[in-house]
Amino acid sequence: RPVWLLMGIHHLGCVGHAIILAHVVSMATFQGVSGIEAAGVLSTIAGTSIISRFASSVLVERLGGRALLTMALIGQSTPVLILLFAHEAWVFYLFAVVFGLCYGGEMVGFPIINRQLFGVRAPLGSIYSFEMLGASTVMALGGWLGGILVDLSGAYTWSILASVIIGYLGLPLALLLPRH
Repeated sequence: RPVWLLMGIHHLGCVGHAIILAHVVSMATFQGVSGIEAAGVLSTIAGTSIISRFASSVLVERLGGRALLTMALIGQSTPVLILLFAHEAWVFYLFAVVFGLCYGGEMVGFPIINRQLFGVRAPLGSIYSFEMLGASTVMALGGWLGGILVDLSGAYTWSILASVIIGYLGLPLALLLPRH
């Protein structure tokens, strides 16, 4: 059961942030932000995610996978709502910092969580491969879904809301994980 939960968490978390990663530059230029500044938003997300990539390894050891994944899903889904009100470059950059700090933490903890839940003698490589299957199959889906929603509606509102909703759908799965 935990393998399927972790695969689902990875699946939902990745489709949620893939919508944003694939479209944040277009979202910003759609609001009149220059192309250079819009590209800087994506760079800021990547740069600030480095912090959570390191911090998450420490946090998952101390708090356990359930707590880390819950915090990461909330942290990468909630700030996306800022994009509903973003019309200036500084708001997009504010979003990029907050989102980036949380977005990097989701994936990093999975190998440690696997060790915690299944032990060092478990086939951790195989388990992680299934979880990565959940992630990699939807990274492209997120970009596609965000684009389809924009094409159908003529705005990014539904793409933003889809990112938030899909990210939050991973929360019940994270809460169903065994405690560390």
